[in-house]
Amino acid sequence: MIKKIIITVILDMLIFLLFVFSRQPEPSEAILEVFIIPLLFIINLVAGLIFLSLRKRETGFALLINAVLAPIFFGITWNGWDDYYHYTNYTIIHVHDKGTRYVITIYKKTNDYDIAKTLHKGASEGTASGHYTIKGNTFYLADGSRVIEVNSKNVIGFPLKTDTLKIDTDSYYY
Repeated sequence: MIKKIIITVILDMLIFLLFVFSRQPEPSEAILEVFIIPLLFIINLVAGLIFLSLRKRETGFALLINAVLAPIFFGITWNGWDDYYHYTNYTIIHVHDKGTRYVITIYKKTNDYDIAKTLHKGASEGTASGHYTIKGNTFYLADGSRVIEVNSKNVIGFPLKTDTLKIDTDSYYY
């Protein structure tokens, strides 16, 4: 029976990896995870019960165990893809200035950036955007009227040209 469980889990993982990496879902598609995870549970549960009623005990129990394991492994695979997607597409940096939180989003594929001021949880307003260049480990963000320097520790030249803000330790700096 353990052999059937292992084979089922390995097959699930391969199917999940193929599904997620061939589909390459955008973050806006995260709602699919809410539908797929219960569906995996129900399909495995029903299949397990059918096999048990047909007196295929080992396969039935393997599918019942898989009803719990499959959604967990799918969630891990989906979330792993989401992390990979963000890592390959964005650099996100958080800074504070006198109680105001700013989020700098650098779009790796287009050489664009946005800076947004957080108003309250879930709401923000754009304060700057433009293109950037990279020299070494430093980003140079240009918006037409100034150049903002972003290195691994500080943001220099924002919000005012003479300001230097320390990057928050909870930033995602890739």
